[in-house]
Amino acid sequence: QATCRWRHRHIFHGGWRVPPCGSRRRMQAPMREAWLGMRLQSGSEPRHTKSASHGMSVAYTSALLLSAVFVVYALFAIIAEPLYGVYLESRMRGAEEPARPQMPNPLWTETHAFRTVRWPQLLFLTRQEVEFARRMVFALLCGALLGLERTEKSRGAGIRTMSLISLGACVFTVGGIHAFEQGTQIWDASRVSATLPTGVGFLGGALIFKDAGQIQAITTACGVWLACAVGMC
Repeated sequence: QATCRWRHRHIFHGGWRVPPCGSRRRMQAPMREAWLGMRLQSGSEPRHTKSASHGMSVAYTSALLLSAVFVVYALFAIIAEPLYGVYLESRMRGAEEPARPQMPNPLWTETHAFRTVRWPQLLFLTRQEVEFARRMVFALLCGALLGLERTEKSRGAGIRTMSLISLGACVFTVGGIHAFEQGTQIWDASRVSATLPTGVGFLGGALIFKDAGQIQAITTACGVWLACAVGMC
């Protein structure tokens, strides 16, 4: 009781007196919600807009470091490789011209150097790995453009959602095509392309709802599906 009286006399929060212990227990739900609503409107309720560690945690620092590395490699993938990739291979003198691999796909025209030789000018990446990075960057940007249009109309799936869906579809597609090249078995890369729309369809279905007899967010769900298709390309 002494503690409750002390709280009643001395504790204030943003100009609003905190009810004593006994009366708080007896407050009904509507009264409690109204009291909390008045505190929120007055601006006295703290709004947690920053992380608890104020951006100093190991996870946050690691995310910034990885993001910076990704940006650097993305710039090399977009700018350096298209300009100097073919030139670097043409400078290989004194060695036999690498034979073109015998691939079942007749459209594959690259040499072994495209997949195996690492170039210091490309941050010790192969030209194939740089192509993977370039595809991921463009998938991320195209997904962000789709999410920007949805964000302008205050829809559920915004820039981050569309970008992640497009990037995930790109990574799944690239992995399904090239992840098993060193294996001993033949694989069908089209299975990944056939499964992705089904998985993304669950995400789009979660956005659709019915309000006052009308179906809402169908366009947003179609945009999620389109972001997946863009990432696959």
